[in-house]
Amino acid sequence: MHTSDKNRVLERRAAMMARLLQVHDDAAGEGTDEGAMIVTFEGYISGIPEFFTKDATEAFRFKDRKQAEDFITEFADALHNPQVLDYP
Repeated sequence: MHTSDKNRVLERRAAMMARLLQVHDDAAGEGTDEGAMIVTFEGYISGIPEFFTKDATEAFRFKDRKQAEDFITEFADALHNPQVLDYP
């Protein structure tokens, strides 16, 4: 992989992590009865310290399906086959 390609991937990954932190901070102290997770070929999207995980219990939970779909729309170029799963 060329250095500029690698840097682009790392920049998009950093932007996704920053967005997840913002989503998390915006929901601080709020509960929800519904939720959604995003799963890709790499695994579930998770919070820090790892961005992807194979363990669903460590997945990042969005407050609802729309929030998860908005995240996918924003970062579709960097996600491989993203799917939204309803959180039980």
